Amino acid sequence: MIPVAYILWFVTFYVKPSNFWLDISISSLILFSIAIRFSKPFPMARIPKLRNVVIGILSAAFLYLVFLAGGSAISFLNLGTIYVGSIYSLASNTNPFLLTVLLVFPIASGEESFWRGYIQEKFSRRFGPAVGIAISILGDTTVHISSLNPVLVGAAFVTSICWALIFRYTRDLSASLTSHIIWDILVFVILPVST
Repeated sequence: MIPVAYILWFVTFYVKPSNFWLDISISSLILFSIAIRFSKPFPMARIPKLRNVVIGILSAAFLYLVFLAGGSAISFLNLGTIYVGSIYSLASNTNPFLLTVLLVFPIASGEESFWRGYIQEKFSRRFGPAVGIAISILGDTTVHISSLNPVLVGAAFVTSICWALIFRYTRDLSASLTSHIIWDILVFVILPVST
């Protein structure tokens, strides 16, 4: 199923058949559907534990601070500013409320369900946790190469490490999903990381 993610992200970022947010939403919804269909059982509690929600919130805040520092470094060193700008140009003319809804579902939900809830869980069961984590990180990172944006690929690498480790620690998708949702909303809607 991993090749499906590469095809979807290639179409979304490189082919660009329509509006980016429509394309990424459809692609994420497909990944979500695959994860729900093939993850047996789906690794998420019906009612999230408070501990997992707190872990999600704190890790999102930590990631935001990491990217805030990274944005400052990029600006200071004059490296990749154009790449950061191209990421934010995607959201420039999008209604903030609509963008927030899409970031929650299907985008963050689809990515977490697929890369952590399905892929990481599947390979962890079959080959052990280290392999599951590595494949989750590798897949979630390299799938973004079709964007031709090294800053976006680097961002995917950093966030996927965090979310893969959180999922491994909690064994419940609610923690990494909470972190992913909050981080997405912070960087795209509430407090964009400027350079």
